[in-house]
Amino acid sequence: MGTLVVFDLPHHLGRNPASIEGHALALAGLFVGLAVVVACGAALRRRRELVSAVLVGVVATWLVFVQRAALYGTPFTFGLLDGDSGRLTGMATYYSQTWSSSDVFNVGAPNQYPPLFPWLVGRLSDLTGRDAWRLMAPVSVVLFSGSVVVSFALWRRMTSGPVAAMISIAVLAGYTSTGKSFVVLAVAIFIPLALLVVGDAEAGRLHWAAAGLLAGVVVLLYYGVIVFAAPSLAALIFIRMRSSSSRRHEVAYLLKVAATAFVVASWYVVPVVWAALTTGESEQDQSLITAGLIDPLPPFRAVSPLTALQFVGFCGVLALWRKRWWSASLAPFVGGLVVFWGVAQVGLAATGNTLLLQYVPRVLGPVLAASGVLVCHEVVQLASGRFPADELRRGVLVVAASLSIWLLVPIGWLVMPSLDWNKENNATLAHLAAAPDGRSSAFAPAELATNGFPLRRISAMVRAGARPIVLSATQALHVFLPWPSYLQLEPGMSSSSSREAEIVRLAHTLDPTAFAELSASLQHGSIDVFVLRDEGEQWMWRDVAFVPRQFGTDEFVLWHDAPSGLVIAVRTSLSAGDS
Repeated sequence: MGTLVVFDLPHHLGRNPASIEGHALALAGLFVGLAVVVACGAALRRRRELVSAVLVGVVATWLVFVQRAALYGTPFTFGLLDGDSGRLTGMATYYSQTWSSSDVFNVGAPNQYPPLFPWLVGRLSDLTGRDAWRLMAPVSVVLFSGSVVVSFALWRRMTSGPVAAMISIAVLAGYTSTGKSFVVLAVAIFIPLALLVVGDAEAGRLHWAAAGLLAGVVVLLYYGVIVFAAPSLAALIFIRMRSSSSRRHEVAYLLKVAATAFVVASWYVVPVVWAALTTGESEQDQSLITAGLIDPLPPFRAVSPLTALQFVGFCGVLALWRKRWWSASLAPFVGGLVVFWGVAQVGLAATGNTLLLQYVPRVLGPVLAASGVLVCHEVVQLASGRFPADELRRGVLVVAASLSIWLLVPIGWLVMPSLDWNKENNATLAHLAAAPDGRSSAFAPAELATNGFPLRRISAMVRAGARPIVLSATQALHVFLPWPSYLQLEPGMSSSSSREAEIVRLAHTLDPTAFAELSASLQHGSIDVFVLRDEGEQWMWRDVAFVPRQFGTDEFVLWHDAPSGLVIAVRTSLSAGDS
């Protein structure tokens, strides 16, 4: 209900999100939300569970409000159109035309990227008739804010309402990325799910069907969290097997969970595994070197309320290991993540393969934040018999309220655009991006805004109803058009070398007739549309140079003066002039 109330409120208020007044909306919304919680708490003093649910609902509503306020004025979602945000939007646009898990950036290959988020957006686009790129923002907003509610619901099975509410806030603070709302949701599901499946939760296990369904959803959202936690899961399974009175029952339960998860995720997993076995196609970005690879793990980062809470959790799970059910589960969880990170560091030094270790904090940070809340609750339990109940209750409420504000305010600042347009964040990039009509957000400085993608002109150059294979020097094409690419702009699959070799051979074919014949008979299909960077005597795709005389006027229709320094070539047989 809160989402319905606040979803369009920023539009009616009309504040510039990159101004002091716009940022004040985030604080004002948080103040109003907390006032609602205080009022409910005063009216429902003895109904802590209900008040906890109200708190989570208010936080989720505030997250919707602050995200909608951050994106007021732009139709785009958080992030860069030439980065991961554009990749996801391109997938969504492609999925608006197909049900299968196929790769829009590498025609004929299965999709390597977890598809559930863009697939849902694409299917919603097909259902509503709205452009997928316009739906990315509202769906992302709902997933991001909904992660708090999902986290609360799962943790509530293992602990009290107030503790579960604080954990759900701490987990979000532990990993916050508006540009990766699906990862935020995957983390929020996975951590409590692991404890409910292979941990030692006092509340008992989830039914295998529910556990398998949720595990399958995690795979489809972002399977990386399972990969990073593989040593953790192995340790927890080993501990549970040793203490179990019926190992056969344990194995049967885990097999049922795994089988259910496999069935749920099979439409994505099976094509990827089959391609890996038969063609060798797999992710290649494990060789990408970034500064994040050597960042310290949480909680050993810049001092903040979050890192302080994580440090409490880190020390607490070690000190209380085997003394409480949650520490007995979380200690191996934390240890397994650290082991993965350490082994990956050794592998990086020895082989240059990263194993994507820079993403381990996406799981470790929230795990430690949740551990910190549980340690604080344990301290309160120990103090309950030593201090007057009323004084202790007031003290706990003050600390909990202060911690909530300390954790939530930085999230608000992270979500909102920077006050300085030159200091880009995900919201700033969304405002700087230009729609197909060439217009950016009304609030973005004109000198910083990007040029619009010429959607109408390119669409008009191609015969109606055609879905040509393209070779594009800009990812923006896929944001707006459901046309598959012969090879993605950024390297991604290990088998891409064969496709790259074909493109290089094509670039070296200078005769226009031979060029047209070769580009129409490549291994994975005919490239019918070229979108290249115009550098005068050379037209570039990545660092591959084509020359104008290759595109003979009998074989291709050309547009030389396209925006953003692009040149467009459309095969004559697919051009609108032949239709």
